[in-house]
Amino acid sequence: MGKSTNAAVYQACEAIGAMMEVWGFKRVMGMAWAYLYLSDRPLSAQEIREGLGISAGLVSMVVNDLARWGVVRKCSTPGERREYFEAEPNIWRPIAKVLREREMRQMEETLSELRAAREVVNREEPSRRLDDLIAAGELTHQLLDQFINLGVLDIRDLRSVGLGVGLTRTMFQLKQQLGARGETR
Repeated sequence: MGKSTNAAVYQACEAIGAMMEVWGFKRVMGMAWAYLYLSDRPLSAQEIREGLGISAGLVSMVVNDLARWGVVRKCSTPGERREYFEAEPNIWRPIAKVLREREMRQMEETLSELRAAREVVNREEPSRRLDDLIAAGELTHQLLDQFINLGVLDIRDLRSVGLGVGLTRTMFQLKQQLGARGETR
């Protein structure tokens, strides 16, 4: 922890860094994004370095990576020569971008491979378990698609409209598919 960062902010940065690591990003990327997001003003590279206790070179690499993902942008302050950085204020945009560009693409590739396997299996003998994997993948794809297309990240929207209605409809469709094959659970 840097000298200028309070413990609660650093703890939040660590938590976001750990989550980003689960998603396959570097922990420090999540920490830097969170540090910028939690700041009430744009920060210089030196302030990020001091706040997180990381090297100047690492700050440079991290903010450039975050800028490529569109979650941090460079900004200038009138009368200052140094660059400042701020986090994308709408936290839904970076989450949706990652989900759309990575998870949706992976889910589509997985479903394509499962369907291709089903074609081979169906010629030899039907496979209910393979069909279940495909149905679960299709459900996941639909839920992910609905989640991405909400366009906001407000838990009230997820609970009341978007996820509730979409989840109910999607679960009903899955139940119908399984019921049509004589399966009840």
